[in-house]
Amino acid sequence: MDVESPRLKTGIWVQAQVRQCDRACIPLVILNKGDADAGSVLLKIFKGRGDCRVFSRAFSLDGTLGWLCGTGDAPVDDAAADVFIKKRLEFDRDLWVLEIEDQKGLYELDAPIIE
Repeated sequence: MDVESPRLKTGIWVQAQVRQCDRACIPLVILNKGDADAGSVLLKIFKGRGDCRVFSRAFSLDGTLGWLCGTGDAPVDDAAADVFIKKRLEFDRDLWVLEIEDQKGLYELDAPIIE
C-alpha cells in the first residue's frame, strides 16, 4: 500500500455518489455530514423490509481499499442498522452516513466487499 498516494476528498466522493444515484433514480439521503476532507463513510443500504446492511471503508490485509459489512454477514432490520450507526457516530463525529434505498438492487459499491 502506498500511503503517499493522493486520495480523493470525502466530500467530493459523496457528491459523486449523490449524482450517480440521482442518475440511476436510486434514492439517497445524507444522514450525517462528516469531515469534507478526510471523514470516514458509512453506507446504509436498504433493500426492503428486514434487508439492510451497513458498510464502512476498510483496507484488506493486502492493502487494497474495500468495504466491510459492519452489521455482519446476514442482512439486519432497519432498527438494528440504525443502532449500529448511532454507536459509530458516538465514537466518530466526522463520519459521513449515507442511506441508499436500493430495492431494485441497482446500486454497486465502488470497491470489493472484504470478507
